[in-house]
Amino acid sequence: MFYSIRELARYSGIKPHTIRIWEQRYDILSPHRTDTNIRYYDDEQLHKLLNVTSLVNAGHKISKVSAYSDAELIEAIKALQDDPDYPYARFDHARNALLSATLTFDEPQFVGTLKQCIDRMGLEDTYREVIGPLLSQTGLLWRQHDMDPSQEHFASALIRQTISAAINDLPVAKADTGCWLLFLPEQEEHEVGLLFAHFLLRKAGEPVIYLGPRVPMSSLVSAAELTRPDLLLTFFTAMFSIEESQAYIDQLVDQFPGCNICVAGAPAILDQIITPNRVTLLTNVDDLVTILSDQPATIDE
Repeated sequence: MFYSIRELARYSGIKPHTIRIWEQRYDILSPHRTDTNIRYYDDEQLHKLLNVTSLVNAGHKISKVSAYSDAELIEAIKALQDDPDYPYARFDHARNALLSATLTFDEPQFVGTLKQCIDRMGLEDTYREVIGPLLSQTGLLWRQHDMDPSQEHFASALIRQTISAAINDLPVAKADTGCWLLFLPEQEEHEVGLLFAHFLLRKAGEPVIYLGPRVPMSSLVSAAELTRPDLLLTFFTAMFSIEESQAYIDQLVDQFPGCNICVAGAPAILDQIITPNRVTLLTNVDDLVTILSDQPATIDE
């Protein structure tokens, strides 16, 4: 694939002006030229820029990094990854490596990087520090038309596979008196957050019925009649308006009078919701962790 300097700036977080300075002063990149003398860059140059960015963010001098050969640059990245004193830099490198793999549809690199993160710090911290920020970044790039939807779907599919495999490795809790019912509204299809919640609940030994994305209200009511859940959990991942979000939450309260309801989503929306009784709003992973360690005290009876 080929990229403009504006796209490099979007992906790396480095301003176009700075990229040009790095080119001219340090010879970091050597752009190709079209017949009309317009700069463009390839996958190899994007990957190099992301690696350079990781090192610079970790405190390395650009003047020193620019003198590295390709092999030395890779060695510096590996050393950074292995250095326990630079956790932020490791996260930064992992996100950059996953973004690069997303843009180039490089499944081995994506899966390998994700596995390395999980092996070192577990799925929970990987989700907090790597997966969540990556999904936020790819979502922003997609909305700005700097990423093709197929690239975002590629990354999400591999993340879903990883979380699903982790869920399948955990024992299934039997529901004696109730369970969690997990679902997304009918117009919602991005289920990575819901899957991760499923993982946390399964790990905590909670009984879970997982319905997945795009669940019509009528189907949700039918499922609740059969499973009799104590708690409902859903996510707003699409750009719901405040009015639509409020109306949907109010509808859940009316339809499920015997259930506590957890709604996760963007703080920009949830902070403006009038929260009915029995509803808890979750704006990050730790909110659900708190409920699991503290329930039922954190949920209105």
